[in-house]
Amino acid sequence: MQRLQVSYEGSPSSVPEARHAVEQALHDWGMDELGWTAALLVSELAANVTLHARTGFTVVLEILPGGGARLEVRDGSARIPRQRRFGEQATTGRGLHLVEDLAAAWGVDLVEGGKTVWAELAASPERAQTDGAPDDEPDLDALLLAFPDLDDDAPRALAA
Repeated sequence: MQRLQVSYEGSPSSVPEARHAVEQALHDWGMDELGWTAALLVSELAANVTLHARTGFTVVLEILPGGGARLEVRDGSARIPRQRRFGEQATTGRGLHLVEDLAAAWGVDLVEGGKTVWAELAASPERAQTDGAPDDEPDLDALLLAFPDLDDDAPRALAA
């Protein structure tokens, strides 16, 4: 089984390190089609740790039978994260909404000394059916549908 496990300090500079580790592992495993989604999810979950839990964290990435992946971010806080309502001008509060929209499934497990927030990414239909090389063309319509609350005329900002 292919598996990545890396621990980080609970500082904002750890977020891009975690993102790059997940992207690199998926690339090395020939699963680039999951890279963008996994990178966004780990960025959101790791940023939540640095903002709210304020502890170190561990990222675990495993390939699931059938070609999907399970991403976990473990931290030292037993406080359960919750989705928040956010205004149009809010700069925070969207992370768990993104996780819910982009993951096939997600949840929170309390563990000794903290919690694990996990998300599962589905394999591409091509990989699930043929276990072959992924299609390099992104599905832009699916990506746009993942963010239904955004107005087409509204300015967009991307978080690092």
